[in-house]
Amino acid sequence: MGSASFDSRTAARRSVAVPLLLDGNQLLDFLELERGYRRAKQMALDYLAQNYGGRRASYFKVWHEVKNLVKQTGLPSAYRTQAIKDAVEMYNSWAEVGGRLPEIRKVSPYVAETAWRFDSLTAVSIRLMYGRHVAELWPHKRFWFFEWLVGTGRAKRASTIRLKRVKNRVYAVFTYEIEPEAPKEPVAVT
Repeated sequence: MGSASFDSRTAARRSVAVPLLLDGNQLLDFLELERGYRRAKQMALDYLAQNYGGRRASYFKVWHEVKNLVKQTGLPSAYRTQAIKDAVEMYNSWAEVGGRLPEIRKVSPYVAETAWRFDSLTAVSIRLMYGRHVAELWPHKRFWFFEWLVGTGRAKRASTIRLKRVKNRVYAVFTYEIEPEAPKEPVAVT
């Protein structure tokens, strides 16, 4: 999939938001997923604030402590895992800086590699709250450019995507690690 010289330590990270065309039932399923994700993230954040008192937290330790609590939200397991990761990252950032505990307003659920896959060039099969749906993408030039870079081995696509809602439109956010181009020698003018 990638070239032998691809080095992720020097790679630049870029994201591309592609509109996801959801019908009414799919949108309702996504909205329910978003609500459950927000509840799970809030539960984990409340637990961290109550039991860790400003100390940094380890994701694996927190996962074992709150997994049964978060299971009550009814989220599929891949989303529960990502919600707890989000909460731990948010809490650790707060623990370093201090101030008021962060408030969760909007969430953009991460979709793990087990919950999505390309169905065709312009469609993804994605697991939402109550089942798997095939949703059409509305790709644009920037998306095709990065997919071309992946195909030629100059970039790698992240295994997870993020679902972001703006009003009633949902976007699938793909993240790419791009191999930087080697510096070119100037051409002498004769």
